[in-house]
Amino acid sequence: MVDGILLRNKNSTTIKRLKNVFGLGNITYNDDFANTIATGINGWQSRNWDPKVNDPSFTYYCENITAHTNLYSAAAKLKPQVEDLIKASGVADVTPKLTQGILNMIGFYNATIIPECLKKNKTIDACFTNRNATFYQQHDLKTQSWRSWAYQYCTQ
Repeated sequence: MVDGILLRNKNSTTIKRLKNVFGLGNITYNDDFANTIATGINGWQSRNWDPKVNDPSFTYYCENITAHTNLYSAAAKLKPQVEDLIKASGVADVTPKLTQGILNMIGFYNATIIPECLKKNKTIDACFTNRNATFYQQHDLKTQSWRSWAYQYCTQ
């Protein structure tokens, strides 16, 4: 659905409606928006067979987006908007299962990643952009542990 709107439909009004329904209307760049709503899948990298070191965030994310019932009352109010966006994306069949999954995804992000951003007193755009050149110039391996993972997947 998101690809259908961002890559095929490309209507700026529809794109703004899509961002707004997720509570991310102030993200400037479409790729930053797409990256932000794909963060739930990133939890896969933190899974481990050992429960002591396993991060359950991926499981929580999947349980949310695959639930057949509404998990977030605030998101449930967005149902007509979500159905319109699904249609605008070019998806042929607007099913209740797809609609509910998207509503729960919206609720999940509004309960998890967006509040974390707001706690930092940053704008939504500042929190979720990948256009921070100074961030990628940091090279201290003690405090920049994320770099080793990026090095690994880029070179292995």
